Order: sequence, then C-alpha cells, then structure tokens
Amino acid sequence: MTTTPISLPNNSKTSTAGEAQRAEFDAVAETRYANIIASGTAIPWQEMCSYLESRIRRQEASQPIARKLAR
Repeated sequence: MTTTPISLPNNSKTSTAGEAQRAEFDAVAETRYANIIASGTAIPWQEMCSYLESRIRRQEASQPIARKLAR
C-alpha cells in the first residue's frame, strides 16, 4: 500500500497579518485611552449605545456629549 502525501497550507502569512492588525488595534486603543485620561471626559456607554441604536434605525439622534469622569 502506498501513502499519499498531504500538503498543508502555509499559515505564517495569515498569522503575521493577524498580528499586524492586532498591533494596530492595540495602538489605536492606547491612543484613545490616553486622550480620555488627558481630557478627563468620556461619553457614558448607555448614552452611546442609545445613540448608535437610533442611528441604526435611521432615526434622528443628537450626538452624546462627553462628561467628566466619575472618581
């Protein structure tokens, strides 16, 4: 009985691209967090969630306003 060779795909390119995307994502997150800390303001999640849901439904919605962070 003979054996059939199996060729496995090279996933190294996919892994490297995924790592690059993750690094870019992390860099953007760090920059945004630094801006929140520097300004001391942020939009409460509940307000942002309501705003986004309204936008998805194509309803008029005013943009939420950033507020001072609670300590």
